[in-house]
Amino acid sequence: MEAGSYRSSLYLAAGLMTGVAVLLFLLVRNRPEDIGLVPLGEGERIKKRPKAEQVSFQGLSMKELWRQPAFWLMLFCTILCNFGLYLAFNVVRDYFIDCGISVAKATGLYSAMMLILTGTKLLSGFLCDKWGSRLVNMVCVGFGVISLVAFGLTENFGMAVAAVLLYTGSLPLMTLMGPLVASNLFGYRAYTQYTGVVVSAVSLSSLSASYVTNAIYDAFQSYRPSFWLAAILLALSGILFMILYRMADKLKEKTVE
Repeated sequence: MEAGSYRSSLYLAAGLMTGVAVLLFLLVRNRPEDIGLVPLGEGERIKKRPKAEQVSFQGLSMKELWRQPAFWLMLFCTILCNFGLYLAFNVVRDYFIDCGISVAKATGLYSAMMLILTGTKLLSGFLCDKWGSRLVNMVCVGFGVISLVAFGLTENFGMAVAAVLLYTGSLPLMTLMGPLVASNLFGYRAYTQYTGVVVSAVSLSSLSASYVTNAIYDAFQSYRPSFWLAAILLALSGILFMILYRMADKLKEKTVE
């Protein structure tokens, strides 16, 4: 952007999106059967699921889930933690520029963050198989709290790098962890239905966080208060997640009986 303009950046983004669309058209199929696979949870595949993620009951229907306080708490936790993350995510680059970091370095850090996120997603999936999605979810929340505090304390490029590295450890909460945790808590019977609800909750967090972040900037002429607020919300969501796990375990025991 320093060498050209925002317009040239948009042209580059449009070209990249076109390339991705072509690859998706060539590689992605509509059904698992199209590439010789079996749908998740069907036949013997469910028996091969790692022990950390095995469920002891078939799960609840979507109609039953709507009546469960644990499901509503799950949605609230999802909205709360992602709202906190998006308070920071949407303004990381602009915040670094306000901290006196050059446009090129700030943009480079943001790009690096997105690149590292690719590896973080793969790692989080691997760890979910090893440790279970509940523990990995809490680790991500912990990274989120620590990184947001680091953002709030950032004064130079070195601190910004440290904050970004920590922050990438929390970003799977925006993508993978919601459906994975929900499947662990509520089974696979209504997986496709509640996954749509959980993803919609994440999208709602993104939309509302953008407005709040900009309102905070207008009020304080700084993005820094947004990061402190985000850290508090992530910490609160971590506490609520622990309560949710207990509620879900009791629900499983009641359902199995």
